[in-house]
Amino acid sequence: MANIKTTRQKALIAVGMLVALVTFAGTAWFGYWHIIDSRNPYGGHNSYGMRDYTAETQQRDAREIVAGLNTHDPDQVDVFRFHGRPDNDALNNASLQAIRENVTAVLPAPGCQYVVDGIEDKGEQDRPADLVPWFRNIVEHAWGFDMKLRQLCPGQPPTPHVVRVIAFAPGVGGFWNRAALYEQG
Repeated sequence: MANIKTTRQKALIAVGMLVALVTFAGTAWFGYWHIIDSRNPYGGHNSYGMRDYTAETQQRDAREIVAGLNTHDPDQVDVFRFHGRPDNDALNNASLQAIRENVTAVLPAPGCQYVVDGIEDKGEQDRPADLVPWFRNIVEHAWGFDMKLRQLCPGQPPTPHVVRVIAFAPGVGGFWNRAALYEQG
């Protein structure tokens, strides 16, 4: 009888330790991913699996885009460019040309520079494929934010400009990628 009682106690202790181990492992796993997600500059997840496009990320993206625009070279503006397989060279070249034209349309005037005054989140955009037509076949969701800019030209007063940045997620990972720029009225 004492042997059965000892076996039962050992079994209960083993089950208790197993429950504690599983609870600890689950808590550690959740905590690890929470820390990883909090270090991610793109923030957490939204309702359709994309990472949130936070104000901090938009502000950083605006600074990087404006730095590229201020070079007056559309190829130096950090927007998403799809480099596919060699058998898609014609499509890739057409995309690169469309991107170059899109960026050129919002470059500062010759001799002038942009300064970022602020951003305004515009949220999810309707008709995402129409906003980034060169990537029509891979765009499902698009997000927009407006860069409020001042154009500074020598000998002239500053001129306000607003450029809408359109971002989308072109694949796995759910990260927003800057893809198109549009001057706003």
